[in-house]
Amino acid sequence: MTNHSSISQHAPERNRLGDILQRVRISQVYHALTGVKPRSTGTDTCRGPASWRGGDGENVSMDDDRGIWHDFGNDSGGGVLALIVQVRGGSRADALRWLADLAGVPLDERPLSVEERAQWARERADLERILPRAQLWRRAGVKLTE
Repeated sequence: MTNHSSISQHAPERNRLGDILQRVRISQVYHALTGVKPRSTGTDTCRGPASWRGGDGENVSMDDDRGIWHDFGNDSGGGVLALIVQVRGGSRADALRWLADLAGVPLDERPLSVEERAQWARERADLERILPRAQLWRRAGVKLTE
């Protein structure tokens, strides 16, 4: 006999996850994570560098239709949450919270704790501090290859 109350408790979580995943494309998540716009290779496919491991060339392929990615440099890959964990570190729960924020979908009704707000502010400040230098280095690298 199935316990319908436990099924109905998890249904809103699955619906919310589905809503989050429907609002984003893996190429958009990649762009938000790396700051690099991937190059289109087909209708729903694209490629980009594995900047999180210093990868050169377009060794990461993404399929927006299937919501998957593959890094040919180290034979890793997976879905959207696996990409977020690969680039940012942390757990799948952390990745889901980050993705929900990106998609604009509230994950839960609980406000962020003081520690979570402080961590978010530190990460944001670090990104804002290093992004101009990273963009400069990227432009320099592009110029060198031209």
